[in-house]
Amino acid sequence: MYDLIDQRVRDLPAFEHRTLMRLRRWVHAVSQSLKPPAASSDDPFGRAMRLLDEGSSDDLLILRPCHDTVGESEAILVALWRLTRVGSDALARELAARLVGTVRTDRLVLAISASLTE
Repeated sequence: MYDLIDQRVRDLPAFEHRTLMRLRRWVHAVSQSLKPPAASSDDPFGRAMRLLDEGSSDDLLILRPCHDTVGESEAILVALWRLTRVGSDALARELAARLVGTVRTDRLVLAISASLTE
């Protein structure tokens, strides 16, 4: 995950770039309307984002889509999607538990996994 911090967005591999921009657009839409985007009300990505929003033990700073570099919170979240994608389930669950606590861990990892097939 630390390999992503302060990286230029345009230099990210395709999966990481796509995930980061999706995170940023979702958060930006919520900040503009104060509610999740209608299109993501029930989709797996939206469920994952709501679990993070409702259950995060720390403040997660997600930058606007126009920012050029990856922030620390963004790097952690993109790493969580990446760990899930490559099948590093134990590491993904450990990171998810640190973000949202053990009660929400299973639901978060399942939502992220399902979002990878969208």
